[in-house]
Amino acid sequence: MRTLSLLFLLALTFGCKKSNSGDIDISAATNILLLDAQGNNLLVSPAKINVENIQVYYVKDGQTLSAYNGLMDTPKGVKVIKNQNGQEVLRVYLNTNEEEFPLTLIRFSESDTDTIKATFNRKNGSVLCSKIWHNEVLKWDVTDPQAGEEHFTIIK
Repeated sequence: MRTLSLLFLLALTFGCKKSNSGDIDISAATNILLLDAQGNNLLVSPAKINVENIQVYYVKDGQTLSAYNGLMDTPKGVKVIKNQNGQEVLRVYLNTNEEEFPLTLIRFSESDTDTIKATFNRKNGSVLCSKIWHNEVLKWDVTDPQAGEEHFTIIK
């Protein structure tokens, strides 16, 4: 039973694609391209932002909680991946709690924390991200025909 619970928790944490068999679909991550004012990727060597120094927090019932979960493949809730264009981007696993607008905080340093707000469509056990805001600015909306996958750019 514990193994089954762990497998279910893993499925909830990582984005999945819906299969034709009607399985549960979870889409709860976003990719962020981090650029400086000159358009340089801040995650490319020599990286100006080190993912090891980034902390992710989820706000639940007004409390800020660490997103860290040592049982997950990405225990900190954040990692660097290459996107479809081969660019290094920050993949952030979003807070999916049942609040209307779950908040995810990304702390880049003691003095630099960004807020990601999201909405999710929940139906038949599936959780699908529908909108993402960065510091209260709408960055991604599933209803936008140009939206593509859940991603956006931040200038630091």
